[in-house]
Amino acid sequence: MRITLIVIAALVVAAVTALYVLGLSPFSMAANLRLATGVGAKLACSGHHLTGLTKAQVRSDILSYSPALNLLDLQYGPDSVQASIGGLSATTAVHRPGLGCTLEIGDTAPLNELKRPSAPAPTAASWPAGTRVTTEARCSARLCRLQPKKVKKAKATARIGTPQRLPTRSRRSPSLG
Repeated sequence: MRITLIVIAALVVAAVTALYVLGLSPFSMAANLRLATGVGAKLACSGHHLTGLTKAQVRSDILSYSPALNLLDLQYGPDSVQASIGGLSATTAVHRPGLGCTLEIGDTAPLNELKRPSAPAPTAASWPAGTRVTTEARCSARLCRLQPKKVKKAKATARIGTPQRLPTRSRRSPSLG
C-alpha cells in the first residue's frame, strides 16, 4: 500500500513537472488550452493565408514559440484555420482580405462589413504634401570612422507604398580602432 502511494505521488510530480516543461500550468488548464488554440489558429492562418507558407512551414514556425504547440491539430479551410487540442478546445481564425486573420471569438460579423481604405495615388510632391520621400543620412564623427567610406553619406529616394532597393553596404568589417 505504501509503495503504491509513493508511485502515485511520483507520477503526479512527474506529470506536473512535464506540464511546466511544456510551458503549461496545471492549475489553469482551461485557459491554457484556449490560449494555445488561439495562438496556434492565428499564427497558422497568418502563415498560410497571408504569407503563403506550406503547412509544414507553418508547423515549424508555430513550434518555435513553444513545444506545447506540437499538440495542436490544425484544420485548414479555404479562408480559415481551426486549431484544437485533443478535441477539448477549438479556436478558429478567419482570413479577411485587406484585414488579415482574426480569431472568431464572440460576434465577429461587424468585421465582415469593414472595407480597407484605398491607398492614395502616388504624387511627385515631397512628403507631407505628396508621397515622395527623400532622406539623406549623415553620420556623426565617431560613426563615420567606423563605417567604410562608401557608406559615409547615403541618399535614398522612395515613394510611399512602393518597394525600393536600399543602398547596399560594403561587405568588409568596419575597423573599431
